[in-house]
Amino acid sequence: MNPSFTIDRVRISLPPEWRGREALLVRLIAREFGNLPISAGAKVDRMILSPITHSPGGTTKGLASSIAKQIHRQAQIKSSKV
Repeated sequence: MNPSFTIDRVRISLPPEWRGREALLVRLIAREFGNLPISAGAKVDRMILSPITHSPGGTTKGLASSIAKQIHRQAQIKSSKV
């Protein structure tokens, strides 16, 4: 069976210019994360990401990709400790 990773809840603080795009951003994060390889499953109760700097002209998809990659890195670290 392939390893899986489930995200139950996401809480994101966005600057005012990104407000109103939260639902789209979370969907895109899930899509981007789903495209990344997962080598082992792990239970992670809480994950705090470092602040991400995103250019003013950047896209929602680009921001979602940055967040997904950071989640992926932390998930891989947590799974290697299990």
